Amino acid sequence: MIVSLKQALIGPLMTASKRFAWLLTVLAVPLTALADHVVVYRWSDPMDGDVHYSATAPEDQSFDRIAIEHAPPTDTELQQRLAEMDEQTDRRIDARKQRREAARLDAALAAARQQDCTRLQERQTTLESRPGRRFLIVDAEGNPRRMTEDERQEKLTALRQQIAERCTSKSSPRP
Repeated sequence: MIVSLKQALIGPLMTASKRFAWLLTVLAVPLTALADHVVVYRWSDPMDGDVHYSATAPEDQSFDRIAIEHAPPTDTELQQRLAEMDEQTDRRIDARKQRREAARLDAALAAARQQDCTRLQERQTTLESRPGRRFLIVDAEGNPRRMTEDERQEKLTALRQQIAERCTSKSSPRP
């Protein structure tokens, strides 16, 4: 039979229960180092009924053993996780703000485009409803004169082209 150095030196001095406790400690330390969980002990104080929790079992009390699946993070791990969560939250908030601002800009551009289209269509209606020489225009020197039919037709053609370019509903994707 092979006897370890520890047993040879201390063996006779230890009682059976101390040897058992020592054996459990020797076996448990490497296992708990590799384990992915933490053991917590829970017991009630018989004097006042308070519930206590500890990483070590009480010697003179009956206790419950609670295994926690994952060890709680260290302070640095926790701070890092909190910082990452804050960054994610800030990115989401910024993205929402950008989407809202883009929506406001799109709405303002659509309203301006609609207003421009309405103005162009009203001019077209006015030019179409008055054929002949009923329009006064101001020439380059600032003198008023009557618009010719050819000028009216040119303006109508230009207005129709502008309406076709600006007033058709084009859905262009935003970058």
